[in-house]
Amino acid sequence: MLLFLFIQMTTRAISHNDSVLMRLEEVIENRNYFVELKQAKIDGLKKDFIDSYDEKGVMDLYDYYDKISREYQTFIFDSAFHYSNKLLETAYQTNDNDRIAAAKTEFANILISAGIFSEAMDTLRSIDLSKAKKLTIARFYSILSRGYFDMESFSQSEYYSSMYRAKGMVYFDSALNYYPPESWEFHSMNAHKNIKLDNYGAAIDTLNQIINTYDLNNDELAIQMMLLSFAYGLLGDEKNQLEYMVEA
Repeated sequence: MLLFLFIQMTTRAISHNDSVLMRLEEVIENRNYFVELKQAKIDGLKKDFIDSYDEKGVMDLYDYYDKISREYQTFIFDSAFHYSNKLLETAYQTNDNDRIAAAKTEFANILISAGIFSEAMDTLRSIDLSKAKKLTIARFYSILSRGYFDMESFSQSEYYSSMYRAKGMVYFDSALNYYPPESWEFHSMNAHKNIKLDNYGAAIDTLNQIINTYDLNNDELAIQMMLLSFAYGLLGDEKNQLEYMVEA
């Protein structure tokens, strides 16, 4: 009887994994379609901008470059870098300290994504937060913490890995002090912190709450799914790890 139950459970697990992998293969096979959708969205933003270019003021330019650079962040690095530079140039033209701080933060985020840590950290250190809004400051500390955690992952030295991790944890708390407690970003930072503290169950509960409660865009949702997959993997739950990795 026990042998029958074990075989039945194993067969279900294999069948589930096969189903998930089939979905993944289907997504991979349709990769060009999804790339075309992303490019069409970006092309639409560019066309709308060009069609009304004569009516654009510097604040409109800032908003446009902000949208475009964010769209490219998870798509094409060179384009993200280009438009983030344009965003920063425009931010200086606004003479608005908050926009300058926000633009520099996003520029640093793109550099971190490419593993260009030294320049990213130099950019973050140059930011004046004295007149920045709370959400800009929260974003700054979240990107700063991400930079140190990514440096921890790449470091070949236990000494520096420990130092980077400690700084990352400190800036986690700094970000949490500025994000509104009711925001999904606050809960996501808490979940990420719990993963770092090996509190995987608490992180999974929080991430599921975010996914089921908040209206996130695709990029935001994908990040939460990947965190959830990562947490399940650390728990040894390969079924859910694979499931949420494919969803992401």
